[in-house]
Amino acid sequence: MPPPVPASSAWLQVACRPPGNMRLRIVELRRTDGGYIKLVINNVNGFGQLDSKQFGFPVSGEIWRRCDNAVGAYWEYSGLPANGAALDMRITDATGQVVNIRSAIPANATAGDFPLDGQFR
Repeated sequence: MPPPVPASSAWLQVACRPPGNMRLRIVELRRTDGGYIKLVINNVNGFGQLDSKQFGFPVSGEIWRRCDNAVGAYWEYSGLPANGAALDMRITDATGQVVNIRSAIPANATAGDFPLDGQFR
């Protein structure tokens, strides 16, 4: 009997082009007691890698606060404004491409899924 031949495999990461815009899933949202949000961005075009350095919410004017990449695809932020206003998002992928989305998180948002008005090219 001939000796066993070792199996080899190869993989190639390819860019994904989901139909439509990105989607936001709010896992947890608390507007009081310091404000906290935990979320996931789905349907991300390209390789799906997001960069936390430019991902955040404007507090006033052009001041943006960074979210922390908690684990895997989950992002967290503490310190949401208690006024319950809609929040804008600036999302940057691993290649540096930026998508700005106005009122991405509605003022009356609760946990759940929301369509976003933007997508990476």
